[in-house]
Amino acid sequence: MFQLFDICQRPIFPEPHPIKYRSLAIILAPPVPENEVTFKVNGPAQPILTFEGKDILLSCHLSPKMDAQNMTIKWFQGQTLVHRYHIWKEVEETKGPEFEGRTELMKHDLAKGKATLKMYKVQLSDSGNYTCHFRSPYYYNEAHFGLQVLGDSGSFSKEPKLCTAVWIVVLFAIVFIILAFIVYSG
Repeated sequence: MFQLFDICQRPIFPEPHPIKYRSLAIILAPPVPENEVTFKVNGPAQPILTFEGKDILLSCHLSPKMDAQNMTIKWFQGQTLVHRYHIWKEVEETKGPEFEGRTELMKHDLAKGKATLKMYKVQLSDSGNYTCHFRSPYYYNEAHFGLQVLGDSGSFSKEPKLCTAVWIVVLFAIVFIILAFIVYSG
């Protein structure tokens, strides 16, 4: 083992005494409750698709189910903090001004281990990779998923009306052809 010595040839870092330092580690480490378990965080399996200007819900849940009210929950887009909930209180903390006032944690399912972030009026810049991070006093884990925000949905809302009109015209044409066939063949 490598040792460092001062000018009087005394070890600067004495070799650790196994029992003394183990005792110190046991004293300094907080006790882990017997019922404290590890957990997995599950998020959406597929990227979420939505339109610009819509309100959306981003959800993650713990497995096995457990109360998340006493945990810290953070939502990130890339490295940017979107929202943070800290043990029984919501801390409105964002690093990106683009999320300011546009997020809310829905707390009604926290006791069941589910965290849902409501994001108001999504923007094209909200597209990206998201992380849902849970931290208990003794363990942490996170889930990753994608969000894709598509352009204004107003341009797509005219397509179903146009499609319906085309089908109505086609249906009338078919009925007219059948009636004409019946009248002239008989």
